[in-house]
Amino acid sequence: MTSNGQKIAVKEKAAASADQTTRILTADLLIADELIALPAGAELARAAPGMRDRYARLDGVLHKILSKKGAATGDKISIDAEDFKELALAAAGLPSKREAGGSTADILTTVKHLLGDGAEIDFLGVVGADDVHDALITEDLRRSGIRLDPGPFQGARSARSFIFTYADGKRTCVTYPGNAAEKLNAEMVTDERVARSDAVFLPISLWSKFDDTLPEALLRSGFRQDKQIIVSMPKQARFYEGEPGDIHKRLIPSADVIVADEAELARWYETGGDGERAIRHLQAEMARRDGLRAAAGKPPRRNPAVALVKHANDSATLLVAASPDGAPAARYEMPVPPAISGKKHTLGVDDAMYAGFIAALSRDVPPRKAAEFAMDVAQTKFLYDSVRIPSPVGADTTTRKRWNDLRSGLDDALAELESAIGYAKTGVDNPVDSTLPRTRGQKAFDFILYPLLANIGVFALSTFVTYHSNFNQNKANPFVKRSSWFKDQLTKVPVLAENPKMARNLNMIVWSFLDGSLMAPVVAAFESKRQPISRWIDEKLDSVPEDASVYDKEVQRSWQDVIKARAATFALVMATYFTFNAKTFPHSAQKGILAEVSPGSGVFERETVESINGFVFDIPGKKIGGWLTRIPSVRNWAQKLSDNQLKNMAERTGTAARKATPMDARYQIEGLVNTGLFEIVYTSLCTAGLFFIGKAFAARRKNAEASADDSTHHSTNDKHPGAVIYPGAEEQPGEQSFWAEKAPARLRLEKSGDHQQALAKSRVEAPQVGV
Repeated sequence: MTSNGQKIAVKEKAAASADQTTRILTADLLIADELIALPAGAELARAAPGMRDRYARLDGVLHKILSKKGAATGDKISIDAEDFKELALAAAGLPSKREAGGSTADILTTVKHLLGDGAEIDFLGVVGADDVHDALITEDLRRSGIRLDPGPFQGARSARSFIFTYADGKRTCVTYPGNAAEKLNAEMVTDERVARSDAVFLPISLWSKFDDTLPEALLRSGFRQDKQIIVSMPKQARFYEGEPGDIHKRLIPSADVIVADEAELARWYETGGDGERAIRHLQAEMARRDGLRAAAGKPPRRNPAVALVKHANDSATLLVAASPDGAPAARYEMPVPPAISGKKHTLGVDDAMYAGFIAALSRDVPPRKAAEFAMDVAQTKFLYDSVRIPSPVGADTTTRKRWNDLRSGLDDALAELESAIGYAKTGVDNPVDSTLPRTRGQKAFDFILYPLLANIGVFALSTFVTYHSNFNQNKANPFVKRSSWFKDQLTKVPVLAENPKMARNLNMIVWSFLDGSLMAPVVAAFESKRQPISRWIDEKLDSVPEDASVYDKEVQRSWQDVIKARAATFALVMATYFTFNAKTFPHSAQKGILAEVSPGSGVFERETVESINGFVFDIPGKKIGGWLTRIPSVRNWAQKLSDNQLKNMAERTGTAARKATPMDARYQIEGLVNTGLFEIVYTSLCTAGLFFIGKAFAARRKNAEASADDSTHHSTNDKHPGAVIYPGAEEQPGEQSFWAEKAPARLRLEKSGDHQQALAKSRVEAPQVGV
């Protein structure tokens, strides 16, 4: 239970950070990725001959292009328009998935999704105005809340990449850069643009994709205006063109935050693939940052320079430079995050990791804890076979929950009291969350499924079966047989043996419910398609909302929810029936519908009505039945129906058939009206119960699943055992593990046996300053 004092402290903390917005400026290519899986072995053998030929042709074209560039399978290369056109023709017709991509966009859109309104991102990039790939990129940035400058314009062509995934997990990325290098130039890097930012995000690939003047302008202006410099070194970022020269001598020492792939870092420092040597080079250059700032007359940074280097096995190394306040340098080995699904999708895991690290640091999370959070985001990315974690806008319920879990781990105030930020901005304590209004399609779905399909369907089916079970005079009819058998069983109950009318009505309720339950699978099948059907209706009605997440916010019933709701409704109906069947009017008895004195006797008399059920169904049944009997066509139909029933009964039982009387006809009509009235009331009650009780069961199930998900992830109060702290860099007293501090709902890394084994192999070495 949170005390008032704790709540005030949280609110004060939230108020202090309510306007904390990280503003990031970057420039890069904007890329539309097309993902194609290349089958091999048995999978390829199962493909149709025509498809095998297409894959073979694509393989030939791809290898020719790789050979021309001096690259191999698994590399990342840039090609010209002619080669890309040939590759696109070879790939045409093969199964593919198209997404907005590009490492810089992947990182920064994830940062934006993690921070929400706490991040503003300006992206210097060009995109065309006509092509479908340009539209894909523009819509992705718009949906993610990233400002594009200068934006779409005629004559521009965005970059396009083919990402070919092999059966062994390797990926070859082939990119046509478009004409962004011609349209984007250093003149766009104005002092005003840089002044609006808090940080400048610099991917090292800018020096190979564009003229050097553009990235140099970003670096110089960012350093001159004392902005935070974030350097990104994703896998194979150099596109195999050009050499780094002395860029690293100025770029790395200027950086406050560095995220890098180990293999790319080794290429950068030309260590022959030796990642450990490359990391030591990086450490040495990070140590120069504060001296470089002092030489330029700039004040020391409050935080030390940090770097997160991702390894090929998805583990990472965190480097923390010596801080201006005298704390020594430190190194932490971050173990491989355990996969939380059977299959690991490693595409984009590095970009997700970098985004988590940058987002956490922007909220003043200590470096080691920021790195642990980065591993958490990387763990989430394993679930998605896509370029990046799907946007939370319009995502499925599971994805939105994972985003919420990740966000809750960024800020203690938000994890402890999510409404605190809202309080700081509005002054309203615990404001009610606003909910999006339901769309016309969602309302139409409910109306079509429940009042129309379910209610009318159950009514028709139950009326048919119940009428035959209770008023059909053909006692050999299968419905009549089963009804008679069940009534016989009921009369063995003492209280029912003394009340034949109650036994008849109870029999009618039971069979009506059982037959009506045949609609439950239909309802469950439609419920499983609630979201797409609702959206389809909205598309037809032109009422699709801008925020498509409204569809995912609806509670969708599962098969179990529908079945449990149907069972619960039966209990409700039974309770209602017995309540309404009590002798409510013992001193004002009236006569209800006709009833046979004995089965097949043809002798009828009126039943005595003393309950609400009788007044609701029997009395109106008598009155409406009497009125309908006066209509010749209806009376004749009912008499013929009775004749046929009596004839069929005689044939099946081998007895003499008696002639139907006018009383038989009235019996049929009154019985049909009585059944119809009964089914209208109780079927509507069943349908309402199915809707509301099913919704309640679904909500309860989802809450239980969320709680179960939380309980399966175990937090730990141990200090991070993989940390390698250099002499003198002792952990501050009272500092707890990242996992112990964060809200229980967030995703957590679990210490498996492999995890512990990996930690045991971690190297503990003293730093080597210098190369």
